Amino acid sequence: LQNMHSRPGCSQSWVPQDSDVAINDIQKYTLKPSDHFKLEMQSQPDGSQFVEMVLITPLDREKDEEHALVLVASDGGAPPRSGTARIHITVLDVNDNAPVCSKQVYKAEVQENSPLGTVVTAVSATDADKGVNGEVAYSFSRVSKETKQLFDVDSKTGQIKITGSLDYERSKSYQLNVLASDHGSSSDTCKVIIQVTDVNDNSPIIQLMSFSSTISEDALPGTTVAVINVHDEDSERNGLVECSINNDLPFKIESSLMPGSPINCRKPQTGRCLKWAYRMEK
Repeated sequence: LQNMHSRPGCSQSWVPQDSDVAINDIQKYTLKPSDHFKLEMQSQPDGSQFVEMVLITPLDREKDEEHALVLVASDGGAPPRSGTARIHITVLDVNDNAPVCSKQVYKAEVQENSPLGTVVTAVSATDADKGVNGEVAYSFSRVSKETKQLFDVDSKTGQIKITGSLDYERSKSYQLNVLASDHGSSSDTCKVIIQVTDVNDNSPIIQLMSFSSTISEDALPGTTVAVINVHDEDSERNGLVECSINNDLPFKIESSLMPGSPINCRKPQTGRCLKWAYRMEK
C-alpha cells in the first residue's frame, strides 16, 4: 500500500473469506504493530462484513518511510485456525518541511580589485523532504538595485559571486539577505555580511592651499612660503604619504600639525596641511 496523505482517519478495507460457517467462521482480527493503525469492523447491507485498517496517528516520512504490519484473522473453531497477511506500507512524501539555513549569518571578506566572477562565499540550506519537495533554490531578498549589480547568488549552489566593480572608498561593507525556498510556500532567510578590503589603488593628491609668489631676501628662516594639503584616499598603510622636495633648494617641508617632525604623514581624518618654510643658507 502507498499512503500519499498520512492524516488520521485514512483507511484501507479488506474482505477476508473463510469457507467455514457459524463459530468456525472468522471471529477475531489482530494487527501488529498497532502504533499508527487500528482495525474496525464494518457491515454491508447484505449482512456481510469487512475489516478496515484506520490511521489513528500521523505518519512522518522523514522518520519512517516504510511500515511493516501483520494482520491475523482467527476463527472460533477448536482448535482455532488463523490466516496471516503481511502488509507493507510506503509513506509518500508531501512538502511539509521548510528549508533550514545552515547559518543565520555568514561573514566574508573580498578585496576591492577582485575580478568579476570571484566567489565570495556560499550559503547552504537543507530540506528534510524528498525529491523535488526537498530541492532548495536561493535568491536575494530585500536587496537594493545597486547591490544586485555588484553581487549575484546562484539559485542552485548558493554561491555568491562578484558581478560589478567594488570600491572600498565608496562602500566598505555590504549586507545581503538570501532567501532559501522550496517548491512550496516554505522558506528561510540568512544574512551575508561582506567586508571589502582596501588595496593601494589611489595616488596621493596634492592641493595648494596658499602660496607667496614673491619673498623678501631678508625673510627670516622659518617663514612660511606655501601651505599645501596632501592626502590619499586609501586606508591604513596604503594611505601613508611621504613628502619630500629637492635637497639643493633653500627650503624645507614640515608638518603644520607636528612642526619639525619627519614628513611621513598618515591619511588625515579632517585634512592635514603641510608647510613649505624658508630656510637660510649657511
